[in-house]
Amino acid sequence: MTANPVLLSFGGNLGNVEAAFDSALQALEKNGFHSSAFSQIYRSPAMGCEPGAPEFRNRSVLGIWNGSPEELLNLIQRLEVQAGRPADHPHWVSRPLDIDILVMGDLVLCTERLTIPHPEIANRDFVVLPSAEIAPELTVPGLGKSFAALAAERKHLFPPENQNK
Repeated sequence: MTANPVLLSFGGNLGNVEAAFDSALQALEKNGFHSSAFSQIYRSPAMGCEPGAPEFRNRSVLGIWNGSPEELLNLIQRLEVQAGRPADHPHWVSRPLDIDILVMGDLVLCTERLTIPHPEIANRDFVVLPSAEIAPELTVPGLGKSFAALAAERKHLFPPENQNK
């Protein structure tokens, strides 16, 4: 199966997150993912995690994957475990590495293990803003909106620096 382009969201809030991102991206590329762009690193509050959890760092990565969505998910889950995330973990806890598949071309998929596009895309600034940076015209299947349009809807949350001067 071929699903291009593929947009991934990297996140983490424990340890050297940026090194975990770099290591995971290298491993993805060694295993058939061909990255073409990655966003700068964004910071976001730890939502839904344990009290006092450190803030998250987030990045979006755009690339090509020629395997199945399940093959990519299996690879991602192995990389998360290698980075120190337990294979069996609660959903909302701090972690060194979390990679979500956001979009795979025009694919719409809903299985017990995987939903594409990611169902929470439109609700997460830490996904929308980095994704709009590198793939502004990419449209989310089923939503009918580009990442640029989703980011524009959030502009009121991030006013220009000189607005109050």
